[in-house]
Amino acid sequence: MITRRIGLLAALFISLLVSTAAAQVDARARELLEGLTPADVGEIHNVDQSIKTTAYVDGEEPMESTARIVIDFDGRRLVTITEMAGMSTKLVLKDGQVTMSMVGVPMTLPAPPEAAAQMEQMFDQNAPILIKDGDVATFDGVVSYGDIVSGEQVTYTTHDDAGEATTLHYLFQDDKLIAVHSGFEDGEFLVVYAAPVDTGALMGFDSSSYMLQGGTWKKVADTHVEAVAYNTTLDESLFE
Repeated sequence: MITRRIGLLAALFISLLVSTAAAQVDARARELLEGLTPADVGEIHNVDQSIKTTAYVDGEEPMESTARIVIDFDGRRLVTITEMAGMSTKLVLKDGQVTMSMVGVPMTLPAPPEAAAQMEQMFDQNAPILIKDGDVATFDGVVSYGDIVSGEQVTYTTHDDAGEATTLHYLFQDDKLIAVHSGFEDGEFLVVYAAPVDTGALMGFDSSSYMLQGGTWKKVADTHVEAVAYNTTLDESLFE
């Protein structure tokens, strides 16, 4: 009798665990997230894009910068060339290592320690969102961020290999993505797309960025994609 009770309790406990795990992802949240499909450009081997960013700081003139980003998906190589205020900086990711150089400086410079991990993530920018075991996705209904943007929100938490959690809030309108909100140690950050998008390749779209300062959302940057080319003949000298 006692054995049967223990077995029953164990079965109930396992059922509770399973039902709890299944409840970690709302059906509507899954539908919206997994609806973000990759860009329809066929099989992508590489991409070469040019981006112009205008940054805004209170009391100062807007500052413009341009960036050329070349990604070799097949060889897992990446180069970014950024020009700002008359200075040109080049970051190269090759063989898992990052090198940094500047025009006029006859040597390579130490890259920020987090640069490699951040650049590695760009190889997966064209992959769809695939909800994994342990991820949590909830549908929050309609949410507004000031008078900037409003839409159906999905809160999505995923974990890296070390178990570190990352939470993002995705806003949708008519099943298309219109904004992404994130929190960090010093505040909140919001990216609003110039037009609704339905693809996971989010770097290919114009956007405006905001930060929450003193309870008010303030625009900190506008980003404009000037050109995007897929599957081009790569200039090997870029990766030197």
